[in-house]
Amino acid sequence: MNNDTQTIFSEFSDPHRRSLIDRICVAVGNHRIPRVKALGLWFADIKALEVLVGHERNPHMLRYMLVDFSQYNLPRIWASDVQASRSGQPRVLETRPDMGARGERSAAADISSRRPERGDRGRSGSPAQASTAARLRSEPRIPVPQASGRRKRILGDPTEESIRVTVTDREEARCVLTRRGGPSLEVAHIIPNRINRTTRDEHDGNSVWNFLRTFWSEEKVDAWEQALMPGGVLVSTERVCNLITLDLTAQDQWDRGLIAFRPISVNEEETEMRIAFHWLPFRSATIARNDRMPPAAVRDMGPGTPPSRSPGRFNYFFDMETLEVISSGHVFTVRTNDKEKQPLPSMELLELRWHLSRIAAMQGGADEDDDSGDDSDGGSFSVPSGSRSPVKRECML
Repeated sequence: MNNDTQTIFSEFSDPHRRSLIDRICVAVGNHRIPRVKALGLWFADIKALEVLVGHERNPHMLRYMLVDFSQYNLPRIWASDVQASRSGQPRVLETRPDMGARGERSAAADISSRRPERGDRGRSGSPAQASTAARLRSEPRIPVPQASGRRKRILGDPTEESIRVTVTDREEARCVLTRRGGPSLEVAHIIPNRINRTTRDEHDGNSVWNFLRTFWSEEKVDAWEQALMPGGVLVSTERVCNLITLDLTAQDQWDRGLIAFRPISVNEEETEMRIAFHWLPFRSATIARNDRMPPAAVRDMGPGTPPSRSPGRFNYFFDMETLEVISSGHVFTVRTNDKEKQPLPSMELLELRWHLSRIAAMQGGADEDDDSGDDSDGGSFSVPSGSRSPVKRECML
């Protein structure tokens, strides 16, 4: 099989799913549902929908689970699309030796006072404008609570460098999607490193796990939780299984929510993983992310036709070995020669990001809170030409 049998909208064609959502929406009554949760219904596990249907005789419980919600940026934060604004988090200083006096960068505690200019709103402008604006910002937004003992990222950290050398060696210093070699390679995070070393309690406070458990089975969410927090307390993103090698453009498009990767399978020896590439639609700038939908609109949601060869704006990916255009559904393989020292990317983490990337892409992007545009997860590393040793990508001014 050379192409994925699923599309980014396959769930919408399932009649059983539609019938369950119909029953849930009828039970909710006239209460409007946040768009992020409406999309959660369409991408949810059938098991989770059946649990929700089980509460149809208790509309108060359903309204508690589906109507009351304020974390509209949650999919964007965890899908590494953009760093959410108005986080209200403490300042976090990061010293960059190569930036001199400008090396002290901070996330303002009251970032809500900063109103973006027209050309500074990321997705609302052209891709070129968004990219330029993102790299000119000096105050990256921190969307999640910061652990008090969180370790600062240090340029040249030998532990982090060795992890990235392991990843690039696993991928033979080539992009897993395009098969492009250096120098424009990045070791990208599946789940963004900006939530690294945050705690279970912090995410409980942000209703992250409640959101996930509403739409996906207990078994699945438990597996995601274990993959994210192997020690049971702190999120750990700095591991080989959470990293994958992409060329700079692919990593940038992934962070912007323009592409998604669906994990398909791993062989019995755990030495090969098959992953499908999919284009995502451009986020609508006319829909507010905090939009609430009447139940009738949730039941009638139609996603349209998924992008195939390109989502538009002359965006294409090419296979560097065949020089053919890479279309949605293209399946590529990640291999390892040592599953212990060079484990494959995590199926669980890829699946989590697959779901949240699709929600973020369809959620909208023009609510008043949207100070989007800072598109990087802050943890990608470039691989210079002629070297297997990754170094932190410098700011492009």
